[in-house]
Amino acid sequence: LAKIRAKCLLIIMAQKCEARNAHRRLGAYDKCEKMLKKPNYMTVPTALKELEKIVMIRQLDGLYRLDHAVTATQKTILDAFGLSEGNVRYHAKEIGEILQNKTTGD
Repeated sequence: LAKIRAKCLLIIMAQKCEARNAHRRLGAYDKCEKMLKKPNYMTVPTALKELEKIVMIRQLDGLYRLDHAVTATQKTILDAFGLSEGNVRYHAKEIGEILQNKTTGD
């Protein structure tokens, strides 16, 4: 089942690479091509476990922030779906503000 999921993920990644080839810079296409040449690069469960490591914690000042910087492996996975570290930081900031409003509203 995991192998089927991994193959489906590779097919989706290949389709996204082909669709975005005309619209994206050559570097992103090269990354996708490199990942497709390594079929056992990362399985779906491994990729999900890696992305689950992106967590937010409440700091001493009461603000919620990312616990760690986004790793290179996580950036590669995010890039396969057209996302970047900047997207993660932006949404983390938005979520932090929502959580801050919820905690101060109680």
